[in-house]
Amino acid sequence: MTFRPVEKFKSTLLGADLLVFNSVKSGAAFAKALDRLGIAETLKPKIVRTTPNGIFGPVLKGEGK
Repeated sequence: MTFRPVEKFKSTLLGADLLVFNSVKSGAAFAKALDRLGIAETLKPKIVRTTPNGIFGPVLKGEGK
């Protein structure tokens, strides 16, 4: 059995209904990581960028999985 954490991480992100992350520095770093993984364009329709406190809104409303 081969352990491939990067592939598993990508697969998990690609399987999400919605990705919510902030529009400040940490969110920009995450967006850059998605780009480096080669999945940013695929995920674009699922991404919601918000204020740091706004990330909880979609979760509390039950949006996405």
